[in-house]
Amino acid sequence: MNRVVVAVATLLGGLTLAAPRAHAFPTGDQFDMDPLEEDGAGGVAFTGAPRWAGHTCAVCHTGAPGRIGLILQADPVDLFDGGYAPGSVYRLRVVLTNQWAARSAAALGDDCGGDPGSYQRCDSNGYAIEIDDRSGRPVGQLAPMGNGGCNGGAAPGADTRVLADGSAATHSGIHHGQTAWDLCWTAPAAGTGPVTAFLAAVDGNGGD
Repeated sequence: MNRVVVAVATLLGGLTLAAPRAHAFPTGDQFDMDPLEEDGAGGVAFTGAPRWAGHTCAVCHTGAPGRIGLILQADPVDLFDGGYAPGSVYRLRVVLTNQWAARSAAALGDDCGGDPGSYQRCDSNGYAIEIDDRSGRPVGQLAPMGNGGCNGGAAPGADTRVLADGSAATHSGIHHGQTAWDLCWTAPAAGTGPVTAFLAAVDGNGGD
């Protein structure tokens, strides 16, 4: 059976960083950047997948109280109960529940940040997902949502960005105050077998 298992790797609330020089990745392109030269993740999405030794967002975001939850939704809805159909395209939605760290800033949306004298915290939440086969290899094809749903190219301002090697998807970071992100997944070829969706998220508080 082409079963899909969801593994929620980490549920973090708040944005406490492990070291003074560590920074969060508020924009998706930082996951592809060099960790030494550009303060990036070096192509690691921190989903908790075994191929990265189970590393999650908790590598840097420490001491979180674990209040938030994650829901992974699919259209067609039988993806999780009936398994995937090889080559079929599924619309996925990642939903962050019980956010609290910057809830007071959520209504600001993108009207946040600014100069030090008038700075307003941003509700900068984020997520990451990858879907792997039994050997730990990413399978299928992830893509941002387009204007035509999953039938066209990525729309300007899409809330999801796919890593350069196609292995995972993350928040794009274009908009603040988001608690849901949409993306598309084309299921792998017949014979792939069961897959696991590794999912992680951060309830950002604007950057302590």
